[in-house]
Amino acid sequence: MKRVNLFKRFLAAAFLLYGGYLAVFEGPDTLSIALILAGITQLTVDLVFPKNDSVDERQRSVQSKSGSTTYALSIVYAFSLLALVHFNLIQHVMTALLIMFSLQMLTYTAMLFLYKRVM
Repeated sequence: MKRVNLFKRFLAAAFLLYGGYLAVFEGPDTLSIALILAGITQLTVDLVFPKNDSVDERQRSVQSKSGSTTYALSIVYAFSLLALVHFNLIQHVMTALLIMFSLQMLTYTAMLFLYKRVM
């Protein structure tokens, strides 16, 4: 169990460092933003559920509820971003997809914090 947590933190650090490197030296693009968001999400999940906590029914319930809420909100994000693209408020479809991906990843981490406090 200890090796898995160490590997997850190493992976999160690698995502953050490589995404930051790409953002600084190559310019911010889709890959660098996605890697930075993946690193932030992984570190947040590690902070919400510390490594010394055992995986129990409460932790699974929090993850399930936050995932369900994030999924429901991602449908709202998709329709609103499609409307923004349709009315030419967002010019490129890839920008809209990046915004939706960013919102979904950050919503999941926010829901983890919220449901952990509530439950």
